[in-house]
Amino acid sequence: MTKKRIIILAIVGVLSMVAVGGAFAQTTAVLNLQGTIAENIAISVFDAGANSLDLTTTAVDVKIADAYETSNVYNGYTIKIASTNGAAGSGLLQGTPGNPDTVTYTIKYDTVVADLTGVLAVKTVGPGIKSDGSTAVDVEISYTAVAADFFADDYTDDLTFTITAQ
Repeated sequence: MTKKRIIILAIVGVLSMVAVGGAFAQTTAVLNLQGTIAENIAISVFDAGANSLDLTTTAVDVKIADAYETSNVYNGYTIKIASTNGAAGSGLLQGTPGNPDTVTYTIKYDTVVADLTGVLAVKTVGPGIKSDGSTAVDVEISYTAVAADFFADDYTDDLTFTITAQ
């Protein structure tokens, strides 16, 4: 390569850098700022008498637990309750296997009767509402006193509380 050719190539290179640099030069620029806050959604339930039910006495809206809801999800959330032994609308306290006696009961969550299938929401919180988990929601039970001829047994059921973002 001749010296003249090298000089021409160098000049073309410099001119192309100037041209490219000039084509991208701007009088304003945008910087995108972004941060993330993680979703925080939870439910806690604490016994307030659920393990000491007097089945020989009728109970009407007796408080058995405190529930605490936490959510920072803007679109809101739902609460559902499912009974291990129950059917639509009511739960079932059962004794040991083989014991035919059962106690049907209903649950209220925040004053609303729960469908204990776990399918229907007992509570729906709409968009824009935050819940920091500091306020207790009452969980209440109602049932009719058992007959005098019930078998002696421990009658139990498990309730599963689920909070879901909308």
